[in-house]
Amino acid sequence: MQPSKYLLERALVVAIGSLITLGLSAQIIDEDRLRRIDLPQREGVIACMEMLPDGHTLALGLSKGGGVLLLDTSGWTVAREIPLVGFRDGARIRSSADGLHLHLAEQLRWAAGNKDYNGAHAVLSVTDGREVLRVNGVVDAAMSLDGRTLFALEGTDVKVYDVQSAALERTIAVNGATNAVALSPDGRYLAVSHTPSEALLAQVPSVRNDKKALKAALKFRQLVSLFDAKTGTLHMTIPEVYDIVRSMRFTADGKRLLILSTSDPRLVSDMGGGGFQFNLNAQPGHLDQVDMETLQPLRTSFMSRMCEPFIAVDPSLSKLALSSTEGRNKRKLQLYDLHSGETLLMIDLEQRRSSDKGEGEDHDGRLPYCWGSNGDMLIGQGDHIGIYRP
Repeated sequence: MQPSKYLLERALVVAIGSLITLGLSAQIIDEDRLRRIDLPQREGVIACMEMLPDGHTLALGLSKGGGVLLLDTSGWTVAREIPLVGFRDGARIRSSADGLHLHLAEQLRWAAGNKDYNGAHAVLSVTDGREVLRVNGVVDAAMSLDGRTLFALEGTDVKVYDVQSAALERTIAVNGATNAVALSPDGRYLAVSHTPSEALLAQVPSVRNDKKALKAALKFRQLVSLFDAKTGTLHMTIPEVYDIVRSMRFTADGKRLLILSTSDPRLVSDMGGGGFQFNLNAQPGHLDQVDMETLQPLRTSFMSRMCEPFIAVDPSLSKLALSSTEGRNKRKLQLYDLHSGETLLMIDLEQRRSSDKGEGEDHDGRLPYCWGSNGDMLIGQGDHIGIYRP
């Protein structure tokens, strides 16, 4: 199948726009400009980072079964270590609004391509390190900000669990559900990715009048729908098509939904980019935005060649950090203006993994990062943290 004119034009415009804004306005620095914070020697490397609501506790998820490390950033000392069973490749971490619960989503190191994958999700009590809830075989999950409820995507059902009792409260059936869920900060909307239908695509202006685009969308692409999180009823389907939705996240104010998707390898092959599907860290993809006040897609989007980079918006809700690669495992982190899409900064992490290991910098090719409460960018570099202060 040949790609539609719409798909080719969209990819070309976004790629050219990214190069132009980078060349005209962005500052480029290398990793030597980062302040380095070394961690005590331990098993595993940093797989995920999350700043807790107190503004000075940084949670690190470690690979190789290293568990969760809590750092007090006021002196960069280890406040506590929380051991974990499982989570061999590390876990993505999200905190409740009061910082008392952590939602851990298992990362699978080499998960990529066009198939769903299942992992473990757990909720930890920060107070005593106890595992309150664990659900296995989950594609994705989202915890409510109050830490009381976990929405777990299991197959095509979103199962709603009470965190404290670990009891299944109810089930939300989603026809053709795929890879990702997200819960709005106010607990009103549950966003779920799913496969399209002809009837739903007829409501998408960008493809409904293009027969080739419709055919490709039915086979290779996905949609995102919003459900009432309390009743489970469908509110609406966002009128836009996406590639394979890998993850979604609402901004802290709930005004935007960020949707990260990577191209189906079969579609990439049709578009002349067949080499990408063999590089699991270089799936071509992009991050799109939805205005939650109008419930309409926005035109500002961002490119990445990592299969599932972190979505990190700064405390001022004006800047986005998004990682990418150049070649296999040559990592970079770019900071963007969230609203205009302008590239503000590129942090070049320079070396490939083999060179880094030769210099004693141990990492596994991924790039974890998060924003500090003061607007600093914190970057996990294997066994240490790099800090960039804008």
